[in-house]
Amino acid sequence: MKKEEQSVKLKPVLFYNGRYNYNSSNRFKQDLLLKAMEITGDPEKMRQMAGIKTVTEFYREMDKLHIRRDYHSAMGRWGITPDYIVQKIKDIIEDIYNKPAIKLRALEMFLKSVGLDTYKSDVSDSGNSWEDLIADDNVRDNINNDEKVADYEVIVPEIPKEELERMELEKEIGKGMYD
Repeated sequence: MKKEEQSVKLKPVLFYNGRYNYNSSNRFKQDLLLKAMEITGDPEKMRQMAGIKTVTEFYREMDKLHIRRDYHSAMGRWGITPDYIVQKIKDIIEDIYNKPAIKLRALEMFLKSVGLDTYKSDVSDSGNSWEDLIADDNVRDNINNDEKVADYEVIVPEIPKEELERMELEKEIGKGMYD
């Protein structure tokens, strides 16, 4: 072997589909490791901060981080920047000789890159309850019709006597525990 071939260290190959999750990308843990590296240089503390259980898994994630760094630096050396990618996709869209399906796929790539490829209405993220959403829809619909939105009254059912007694008993027991 030549001396040059001996000094080259081969990186592990990632297989994304497998029976076990050893070789998956796992960007979340890698990002946690990057944050941990900003705080400390101790591998044991970094492993704990990222929630990595074993030393082997820690070194596996570090290898993946190294591969990511090498990949991004190689792209930069060859002039593949985000500006270059966006310009090439824009050229595909503006080329009059390209088929409409190709232009549509290029536009879909742009939408996907900014997270607009799918529309998901998630009530839990909005901070509104389902009642607020219904009321907002009623207000929006009735603004056009110039109708007043009727408020509704919630009728709370009566609590049975046995249940009230049980609640009182639990309250008394609770007071006794902390006195």
